[in-house]
Amino acid sequence: MGLKAKFTQGAAPRGDDGRPPGAEAVSAVDEAAALDGVPEQLAELARRKLVHRFGVRRELNALPTVLAEGEEVVNLAAGAYDGRRGLLVVTDRRLVFFEKGMARSRQEDFPYSKISSIQTETSMMQGRMIVFVTGNKAVMNQVMPKERVGEIGEYVRGRIAAGDVPKGPSAEPEASAPDAGPEDRLHRLRDMLASGLISPDEYEAKRQQILETL
Repeated sequence: MGLKAKFTQGAAPRGDDGRPPGAEAVSAVDEAAALDGVPEQLAELARRKLVHRFGVRRELNALPTVLAEGEEVVNLAAGAYDGRRGLLVVTDRRLVFFEKGMARSRQEDFPYSKISSIQTETSMMQGRMIVFVTGNKAVMNQVMPKERVGEIGEYVRGRIAAGDVPKGPSAEPEASAPDAGPEDRLHRLRDMLASGLISPDEYEAKRQQILETL
């Protein structure tokens, strides 16, 4: 289904906050130290988007090795996929689940060109996302902070509306999937620009692509 996975064996399970069961509460000093060695631009985004950074410190430190040249990270959240805790990374090219343990690592890529729709929901403490890719789906549980769920869902839907969609019918489309007509796509692009989810250059490039289809 166009996804990429990398595995090695090993790692103890983590709790809901990303720490091994029985671990001591993480102090503010530990949270700050979790960003040691992380590039400053990425560290600043992590400070704004992640409440508990210590639980995903390995992923944050290794994230630059996952990114392609010129790829920009626009959002971050902690979450679980396929029973494992890790980091959800939203870039300008794809959605990534990344787990980096001491003896196990895993990476799952969801390029926007493979995503047909996304469903989001939140509870009192956390959120959940279902990403529909061509012929399959991926469920992300325990997404925290829960506020990131709505942000990520809005961004991905915007990329879909802007034309980053699969070339075939969705195997399981959302009942409330957005209209992909030019006017709706332009409207969503303006909303994304106003919300700071895309840059003016990205807005203008996508706008020109949509106008060329008229």
